[in-house]
Amino acid sequence: MVDPKSSPQEIFNKREEFGLENSVKLLTDIVETEKDYGKRKGAVKYLGLISREVPSLKKESFFPSSFF
Repeated sequence: MVDPKSSPQEIFNKREEFGLENSVKLLTDIVETEKDYGKRKGAVKYLGLISREVPSLKKESFFPSSFF
C-alpha cells in the first residue's frame, strides 16, 4: 500500500515496487493537487525521469493551468 503523503522522491525510488503506472498516477496527483510548490516541482522532475522508462509519457503535459 502506498502512503498518499509519500514524497515524489520516495515514489520515484519505489517505482518498481509500486508499478510505473501507479507511480505516474501518484506523481500526477501531486502536481494537480499539492499546494506546496516545491513538492509539485519535485513531482514534475520525477515524472520526467520516469518518462525515460515509459516513452508514451513524453507526449503528456504535467502542468495544470494553476501551476503558473
